[in-house]
Amino acid sequence: MTPEQLPQPESTVHESARAACARCRALGVPVAVLSSGGRTLEVAAEDSADLAILSTTDFGPAMARAGSAGMLVEVSAGVRAGFITLRDEHGASVVIAPVFKDSHLAAPADLVFATLRASVEDLDSMQRHAGDIENFTGQLAHSYDTIDLLYTLGRAMGQPNTPRDFLASLCARTRSVMGFAWVAACFAGDAGMPLGLRNVTAVDGDLFADLSSCRRTLLAWGSAGQQLAIHERVEGLGGQTGQVMSQPLMLRGRAVGVLAAGGKGGPDPLISSYDTQLFEACAGFLATFIENVALYDDQKQLFMGTLQALTGAIDAKDRYTCGHSERVSILSWQIAEAAGLSMEAAERVRIAGLVHDVGKIGVPDSVLTKPGKLTEEEFGAIKLHPEIGHRILLPVPQLQDVLPGVLHHHERYDGRGYPHKIAGEAIPLMARIIAVADTFDAMSSDRSYRKKLSREAVLAEIARSGGTQLDPRLALLMVRMDLGLYDEMTLRHAAEAGERKAA
Repeated sequence: MTPEQLPQPESTVHESARAACARCRALGVPVAVLSSGGRTLEVAAEDSADLAILSTTDFGPAMARAGSAGMLVEVSAGVRAGFITLRDEHGASVVIAPVFKDSHLAAPADLVFATLRASVEDLDSMQRHAGDIENFTGQLAHSYDTIDLLYTLGRAMGQPNTPRDFLASLCARTRSVMGFAWVAACFAGDAGMPLGLRNVTAVDGDLFADLSSCRRTLLAWGSAGQQLAIHERVEGLGGQTGQVMSQPLMLRGRAVGVLAAGGKGGPDPLISSYDTQLFEACAGFLATFIENVALYDDQKQLFMGTLQALTGAIDAKDRYTCGHSERVSILSWQIAEAAGLSMEAAERVRIAGLVHDVGKIGVPDSVLTKPGKLTEEEFGAIKLHPEIGHRILLPVPQLQDVLPGVLHHHERYDGRGYPHKIAGEAIPLMARIIAVADTFDAMSSDRSYRKKLSREAVLAEIARSGGTQLDPRLALLMVRMDLGLYDEMTLRHAAEAGERKAA
């Protein structure tokens, strides 16, 4: 028998009919499938004796006689047919017509037909339920994705020190779950913005227009109010026309950015109320995250300001070391980046460089500012400052990871340093970096006991000290470093020292 051809488009009832026909053939019962309107599809078989091929005129009266009861009717001598009609969700009908030749049936035709009819109806019910289950499964999966999106955003809000990572995750997950072509978060660049969000634009998806023009458009929407807006026929965003949804982002009562999405996919390209509600929820998480970033930024600036005030006060004890800690911190940060450390690790090295000499607060001023050579006892007092600084900073939880830099920045690569005489790679990397920066700035500055060296002499000594006093790889990085920022700081510190002296 040839495969049945069903009306298009397909529906669950057509699938039921196809499954029923397969079962009929497995039982050895020839089947014809009719679409609504009474059209007869020809059915062929190798053994024509097992099958009656009936014309439309033959089927028409037969179906009329069968009626809604679906009883067997005789369509020709010794041949009977039964008609089982199924209707789809749109009211269209599909007719399954088993044809029986009495001489070839081992069981009564009525019994075979009743069994077959019950089987077909069961299959139809199962098929419809399968469709319902598939639909429910799809809805359940989408609901799970929605809950997972909001849960993920909620958990990530506790990491205000990595705002770019949060923004990238938010845009990517929102776009994936909501089915938009692109999602973007755009922030202003004014001085009131937290440093981690200032001038930042995060985009996931195809935003083909020039980024600067996109920023202007997005930020204009962000400053237009506080409510979500849907923009019609927007040109140049996402490489297409269509609806774009934007939600202004606020910080302490003023607009600072916008969350936007466009190019909705799927069968319905129009933004729905469900889309707006979920998008507003995502924007709500982002708004809270912005507040967290701002608080973190405030606390960080307060903390760093306190450290700078402390180290500035220590440097001010000796007019020759004015700005020393700040310069060492910047040089240490540059060396760390040149050595391949991550942005976060390099920042921690910078903080360690800022506080590396905090222990000098416990060294007498008479020793720190002595204009001549130190006695052995006086040098012994100087050598205590790494351990004093370590003890001072030990109770501060935020500085635990920088303590090795404070304690070991006077160790030597050859093991002849202090306080613990450790050598080589056993010296913490942070301390080896600070040692290079500290040595460079010490030789580049006037001291009470000598004048500063020329730049060429300083770099030559740094290179010569690699492998003895300093880590050779880090010393080489120092020699090759661009010192423009360092020179700018040196000029600023000299001006500040002159102002203090004049006052």
